[in-house]
Amino acid sequence: MANKTNQTKSKRLSQSQRKHVQRLKQAARKTGTVYTPSRPVVSISRPPASP
Repeated sequence: MANKTNQTKSKRLSQSQRKHVQRLKQAARKTGTVYTPSRPVVSISRPPASP
């Protein structure tokens, strides 16, 4: 089985933020452009291990 302990879990956006992103994607599809998110995906990172 694969070791999944070091992977970070991404945090889900709020309902209003998901609606906003969906509208942006839909507008991009309408114009024929590729949607690129302006901000990176929010993720919960683990603090570095101290020696």
